[in-house]
Amino acid sequence: MHLHLISFLLLLLAASNYAGPLAGQTVLGLPRPLSLSEVKQELIKAEIIPSVIDDFEPLYYLDVEWTNSHQSAKLGNHLSPSDVKSKPAKIGLRAEYAVTDNINHHTSFTVAMTDPDAPSHWDNKWSQFCHWIVSNVSAVHGRSLDKQGPAELKDIMKYKPPSPPPKTWYHRYVFIAFSSNSTHAPSKPKERKKWGTGKPGHGVQDWAKDNGLVPVGKNPR
Repeated sequence: MHLHLISFLLLLLAASNYAGPLAGQTVLGLPRPLSLSEVKQELIKAEIIPSVIDDFEPLYYLDVEWTNSHQSAKLGNHLSPSDVKSKPAKIGLRAEYAVTDNINHHTSFTVAMTDPDAPSHWDNKWSQFCHWIVSNVSAVHGRSLDKQGPAELKDIMKYKPPSPPPKTWYHRYVFIAFSSNSTHAPSKPKERKKWGTGKPGHGVQDWAKDNGLVPVGKNPR
């Protein structure tokens, strides 16, 4: 049996003219590295599972870095749009523990970046918004992976820098890494808004199902 693997990573960007937190909303504060099971619980709290992606059991962390701004995406960290105006320079997948059973060590992954808060958390008329899809991402099982640079990756949907509208609070930008049994590259969405589904609030989950991609992983510290 071939396992389908996915990594999750959540990053929060403040819109310009930040209006402050919404009533009842909390910003994730993570003082220590989390296990994959703990990360899953944080994603549920952040309403990523199941509103953005269906429930799943994670096997990998996903590391994303912007070397120009010396920033990386971590679970719920806060970055400004200026930090992420360039395409991420490095991406890598890593396992929490060594896992060898039923795993294809040469599996190539596809990473997607989506915004479920477009144009805002309380108005989903553009949601979800597809910011990036990149393929040919690899992982090494049971140990750290030297992150890949842009030259080794293949864009399916070119990177569009986040640009949250003024006074729309923090946006949740979610990176997800997928794998499948298919040898064909995933399709490009018809458009970025709503991932071409025409349905507000829909996006990466619909696209993943259409392309035979199944989630099973998680994000970093």
